[in-house]
Order: sequence, then C-alpha cells, then structure tokens
Amino acid sequence: KWILGSEYIKILNERDIDVDHIADYLMQSFDGFLDLVEIKKPSIKFWNNKDSHGNYCPTAEVTSAIMQCINYINLIENQSNSIDFNNRIEGTPILKPKCLLVIGRSNNWDKEQEKYFRMFNASFNQINIITYDQLLIRAKNLLGIEVIKVKLNEENFPF
Repeated sequence: KWILGSEYIKILNERDIDVDHIADYLMQSFDGFLDLVEIKKPSIKFWNNKDSHGNYCPTAEVTSAIMQCINYINLIENQSNSIDFNNRIEGTPILKPKCLLVIGRSNNWDKEQEKYFRMFNASFNQINIITYDQLLIRAKNLLGIEVIKVKLNEENFPF
C-alpha cells in the first residue's frame, strides 16, 4: 500500500462494488474514508499529437479509464446506504470517494507535455492521475531516495 502514497492506511479485502463492477483496489484513506485505486497498463499512450489549436489531448484509452473512475465513484456513492456493501467494506465510511488512476508512462515527456498534464490533472476534484514513472518517483521519495528526474526504460516495468 505504501507505494500508492501515504494517504492510504489500509487495502480492503473487498473489491466488488456491485455484481457487475470490480475495482482494482478499495482503500481506506488516512482520514478513514473509502477511496479506490484503478491501475491500467504502463504501455497505454497518454497523449495524442497536438490538435489543430496546438493543445495536447489525452488518448481515447486515457479518457475511457477516467470515465471508468467516474462511474465507479458514482456506483460507490449509490451503495452508501447498502448494509451489505458497508459490511463488505468493513464499515469504512463513504463520503465523496476519490480515485487514484495509475496509467501510462511519462519518462519521455517534454516540458510542455508535463505542463499539460499538470493542468489536466488539476481539473479533477475526485480523480488523481499518476503515471508509472511518477509512481516510481513517489516511491523513491517515500523511501528517502533523492530523485530529481527519472528516465526509465522498459526493464523497470516489464509488464
């Protein structure tokens, strides 16, 4: 759980949101509330080429993953009064769940793509997107390993 950040204190045993939807991880946050983590492949391309206005836009795969997160957040909020669901999540309170989405790679991004990512990610209030490269930087930081900028190769993420 530590690699996902210090905001999570417990990985819950339950992953089923309902009979049709299974989260990658349901987590108890440091403030005691229910959050979720969705993990996608590192091979997913994050950005399309610049559009006609010179903007970087996320790929359809990234947009699809974001919509999955939004749907799961909604489904969890709808389950907040379900005794069965509350028992399965060990009584972890549900209030404005957040989702951490781990997706794609950022080791080859230029400064402009990093800027667009910052702006894009800041536009969400219940979803935080992080790439595998950023996740590794976060993990090294938590371990006290000084990291300024990491360029990774495929050996770091063999899947």
